Amino acid sequence: NLLIQEDRVQEAIPYLKAAAEGVPRLRFPLFDLAWKLLADPQTILNELIPSDPEVRQAYLLFLLQTDRVGDAGKVWSMVRGNHSERALNLGYVYIDRLIAAGKGEEAATVWDGLLTETGRAWAKPAGDLMTNGEFEAGLPNKGLDWRISPVPGFQIKLDDIAAESGSHSLRVSFDGTSNPDFSHVSQSVPVEPNRDYRFRGYIKTENITSDSGLRFALILRDPPAGQDPVLPTENRLGTKIGRASCRERV
Repeated sequence: NLLIQEDRVQEAIPYLKAAAEGVPRLRFPLFDLAWKLLADPQTILNELIPSDPEVRQAYLLFLLQTDRVGDAGKVWSMVRGNHSERALNLGYVYIDRLIAAGKGEEAATVWDGLLTETGRAWAKPAGDLMTNGEFEAGLPNKGLDWRISPVPGFQIKLDDIAAESGSHSLRVSFDGTSNPDFSHVSQSVPVEPNRDYRFRGYIKTENITSDSGLRFALILRDPPAGQDPVLPTENRLGTKIGRASCRERV
């Protein structure tokens, strides 16, 4: 602190680095101080952040929590080789921040790397943009896989009896106590603009009496001017099974 007060920042950096490595509770305040003093991501990374995996993970979390997602890529490249549960969870948080920032291409790259590192690359077959489309990889509820938001009125679970292909499908059971606006199963899929895309899925309904029925809906984050951001397939009511699809340029 004395060196900083005397405007001798470069002399203070080794002491700040040692404190970051040895005192976990000081890390976030030190990272915040470093950004105020230096405001240079590369200098901070080179001179202040030790090579210790835990410190790098803490710094990555700091960047994500302070909305510096654009500066997190280099730190993630250092963290990703550590296959600890914390490192993997940071990868999932990183993907969420990238999606929120509209950085779909970067999110897809991080996700593909995580699938490979966790031995789940098979869940996203070559040529497919969606992950785990047949629910064979469970419901991890993270990254660019299926995200489930349970609320009262229905139950969501895997079904290993009825399946269009493979051995699983997703079953949504409504208990009849309410008529929810159901949109609680989703997946983010980064795409490129000005290209044609085709979506295809299968729906089986049984005794559905809602006014709107069930359907798939593709929701565009940044649709072209004049294009409806919601692209639904046909509604399904009653008891019915079959393919639902749509094809659009986005």
